[in-house]
Amino acid sequence: MKRLFKAGLALALIAGSGACVDLNEKLVSNLGAPYIATAQGLTDATNALYQSLRTYGYGDTFYTTEQMGTDTWMAADQVSAGGAQNWAYFDDYGAQYTTLAGFIGPIWNGNYIMISRANVVLDQGPNTAVGGSLTQPIKDSRLGEARFFRAWAYFNLVQQFGGVTVNLTATGGLSTEATRQSEDSVYKVIIDDLTQAVNLLPVTQSDYGRVTKGAAQHLLAKVYLTRAYYTWNTANKTADFQKALDLANTVINSGKYSLVANFADLWCGTHRAAAAADPGRQSYCDVTNWSRTNTEVIMPVQFSYLVSQYNGGSETNYFHLLFLSHYDGNSGWAAGMARSLDDGRPFRRIRPTPAAIAIFNQTRFAGTPGLGVDVLDTRFDASFQTVWF
Repeated sequence: MKRLFKAGLALALIAGSGACVDLNEKLVSNLGAPYIATAQGLTDATNALYQSLRTYGYGDTFYTTEQMGTDTWMAADQVSAGGAQNWAYFDDYGAQYTTLAGFIGPIWNGNYIMISRANVVLDQGPNTAVGGSLTQPIKDSRLGEARFFRAWAYFNLVQQFGGVTVNLTATGGLSTEATRQSEDSVYKVIIDDLTQAVNLLPVTQSDYGRVTKGAAQHLLAKVYLTRAYYTWNTANKTADFQKALDLANTVINSGKYSLVANFADLWCGTHRAAAAADPGRQSYCDVTNWSRTNTEVIMPVQFSYLVSQYNGGSETNYFHLLFLSHYDGNSGWAAGMARSLDDGRPFRRIRPTPAAIAIFNQTRFAGTPGLGVDVLDTRFDASFQTVWF
């Protein structure tokens, strides 16, 4: 069964910095273990793990395999470009949905690439001598980051495929054999890595976007909560629920994160200077002083706005376009409406299920403004746009 994976990690973006290039320098395309065992090499190898977050996290792979066909999201009228329904079988579980289906490979390969990179850091990192720019806290952080990402990758894999092959050391060459471990064994590896990551990682990082202790605690809470629901996990069910609760409360009460004052601010941003102001959010979301580093972000997956860094699409983030409704191009009900950057490009890949919409139709409290008055969840209006001007 395909399971929806949301690690609760907000998407953010990062700007690139310019640098001078020495044309006389010797370009090196392949660096071995001796370099990784140096202070700079350890950091460079760890930095490579962050790129792995985007290995399959853009384009059609993400929404088809981790959004469609779940309790909350289903195929919209334009599952793939041009209104085609090429990937609809991920939603209706049709005959094409097999192990050979498109996008299964990128998930498998992308996560094992992350695991391989993490193994290199964890094999060589402990032997890296502390000194110069590499202090003990920085070294601990790099090892904690690698354990976090290895756990992240195995968590992705075990939710999609069940038991998988576990590799905890860097391979020295081509391997032609693999042994499938049980789901229980994979979860034990994930929990061990994240437990060590919690102990190694700092509470804050000077580089925005690096993994922190709170991120590791947050992910470990989700791992325990997920494992608690497995039918085979009768021995640890109660303890897993309690550990998930304790870790979540630890993050909440850490004082490092807090809810934003206006829920809509999580999804809205700034717009073109030429666009009319919309402070009341009657048309598009127009937020003053929007920040990618809002107080609810525990860890961002970073993307870039810079055209020079698009790299064939892997550096860009257009997930927000996949959810938008069709407001343009139909004279019967959208007369006068033209697609614009401010209103968004409605790719219409996925749409909420009736069950997801019904979640917002529940009474949240009674009392104010009057005893017995039902008040619906106002987060619906902050999440879905139903009117365009």
